[in-house]
Amino acid sequence: MENTNEETKEQPAVNAGERVQPATASIVERASIERQKLEEAIAKNEELLRRNEEILAKQILGGRAEAGIQPVPVKEESAVEYSKRLINGKYNL
Repeated sequence: MENTNEETKEQPAVNAGERVQPATASIVERASIERQKLEEAIAKNEELLRRNEEILAKQILGGRAEAGIQPVPVKEESAVEYSKRLINGKYNL
């Protein structure tokens, strides 16, 4: 019985400095997990950005960049041209 009393007396003394409230511990653990997820997402994002930059550089050096491509301008028809087209029977319904 003396061993039991001694063990119970020692346990609070040992755990007193290490005691953490359960709610606080879970918040800290969740924050740590979220931080790890964010770091992984940032690393993945950086890798994707690096790949995208490499692809863009290869396109520019290879002459396949989008910068020089211009859409075909739409020709606006004047009133005179429209009337001539209707008179000749070349109209679209």
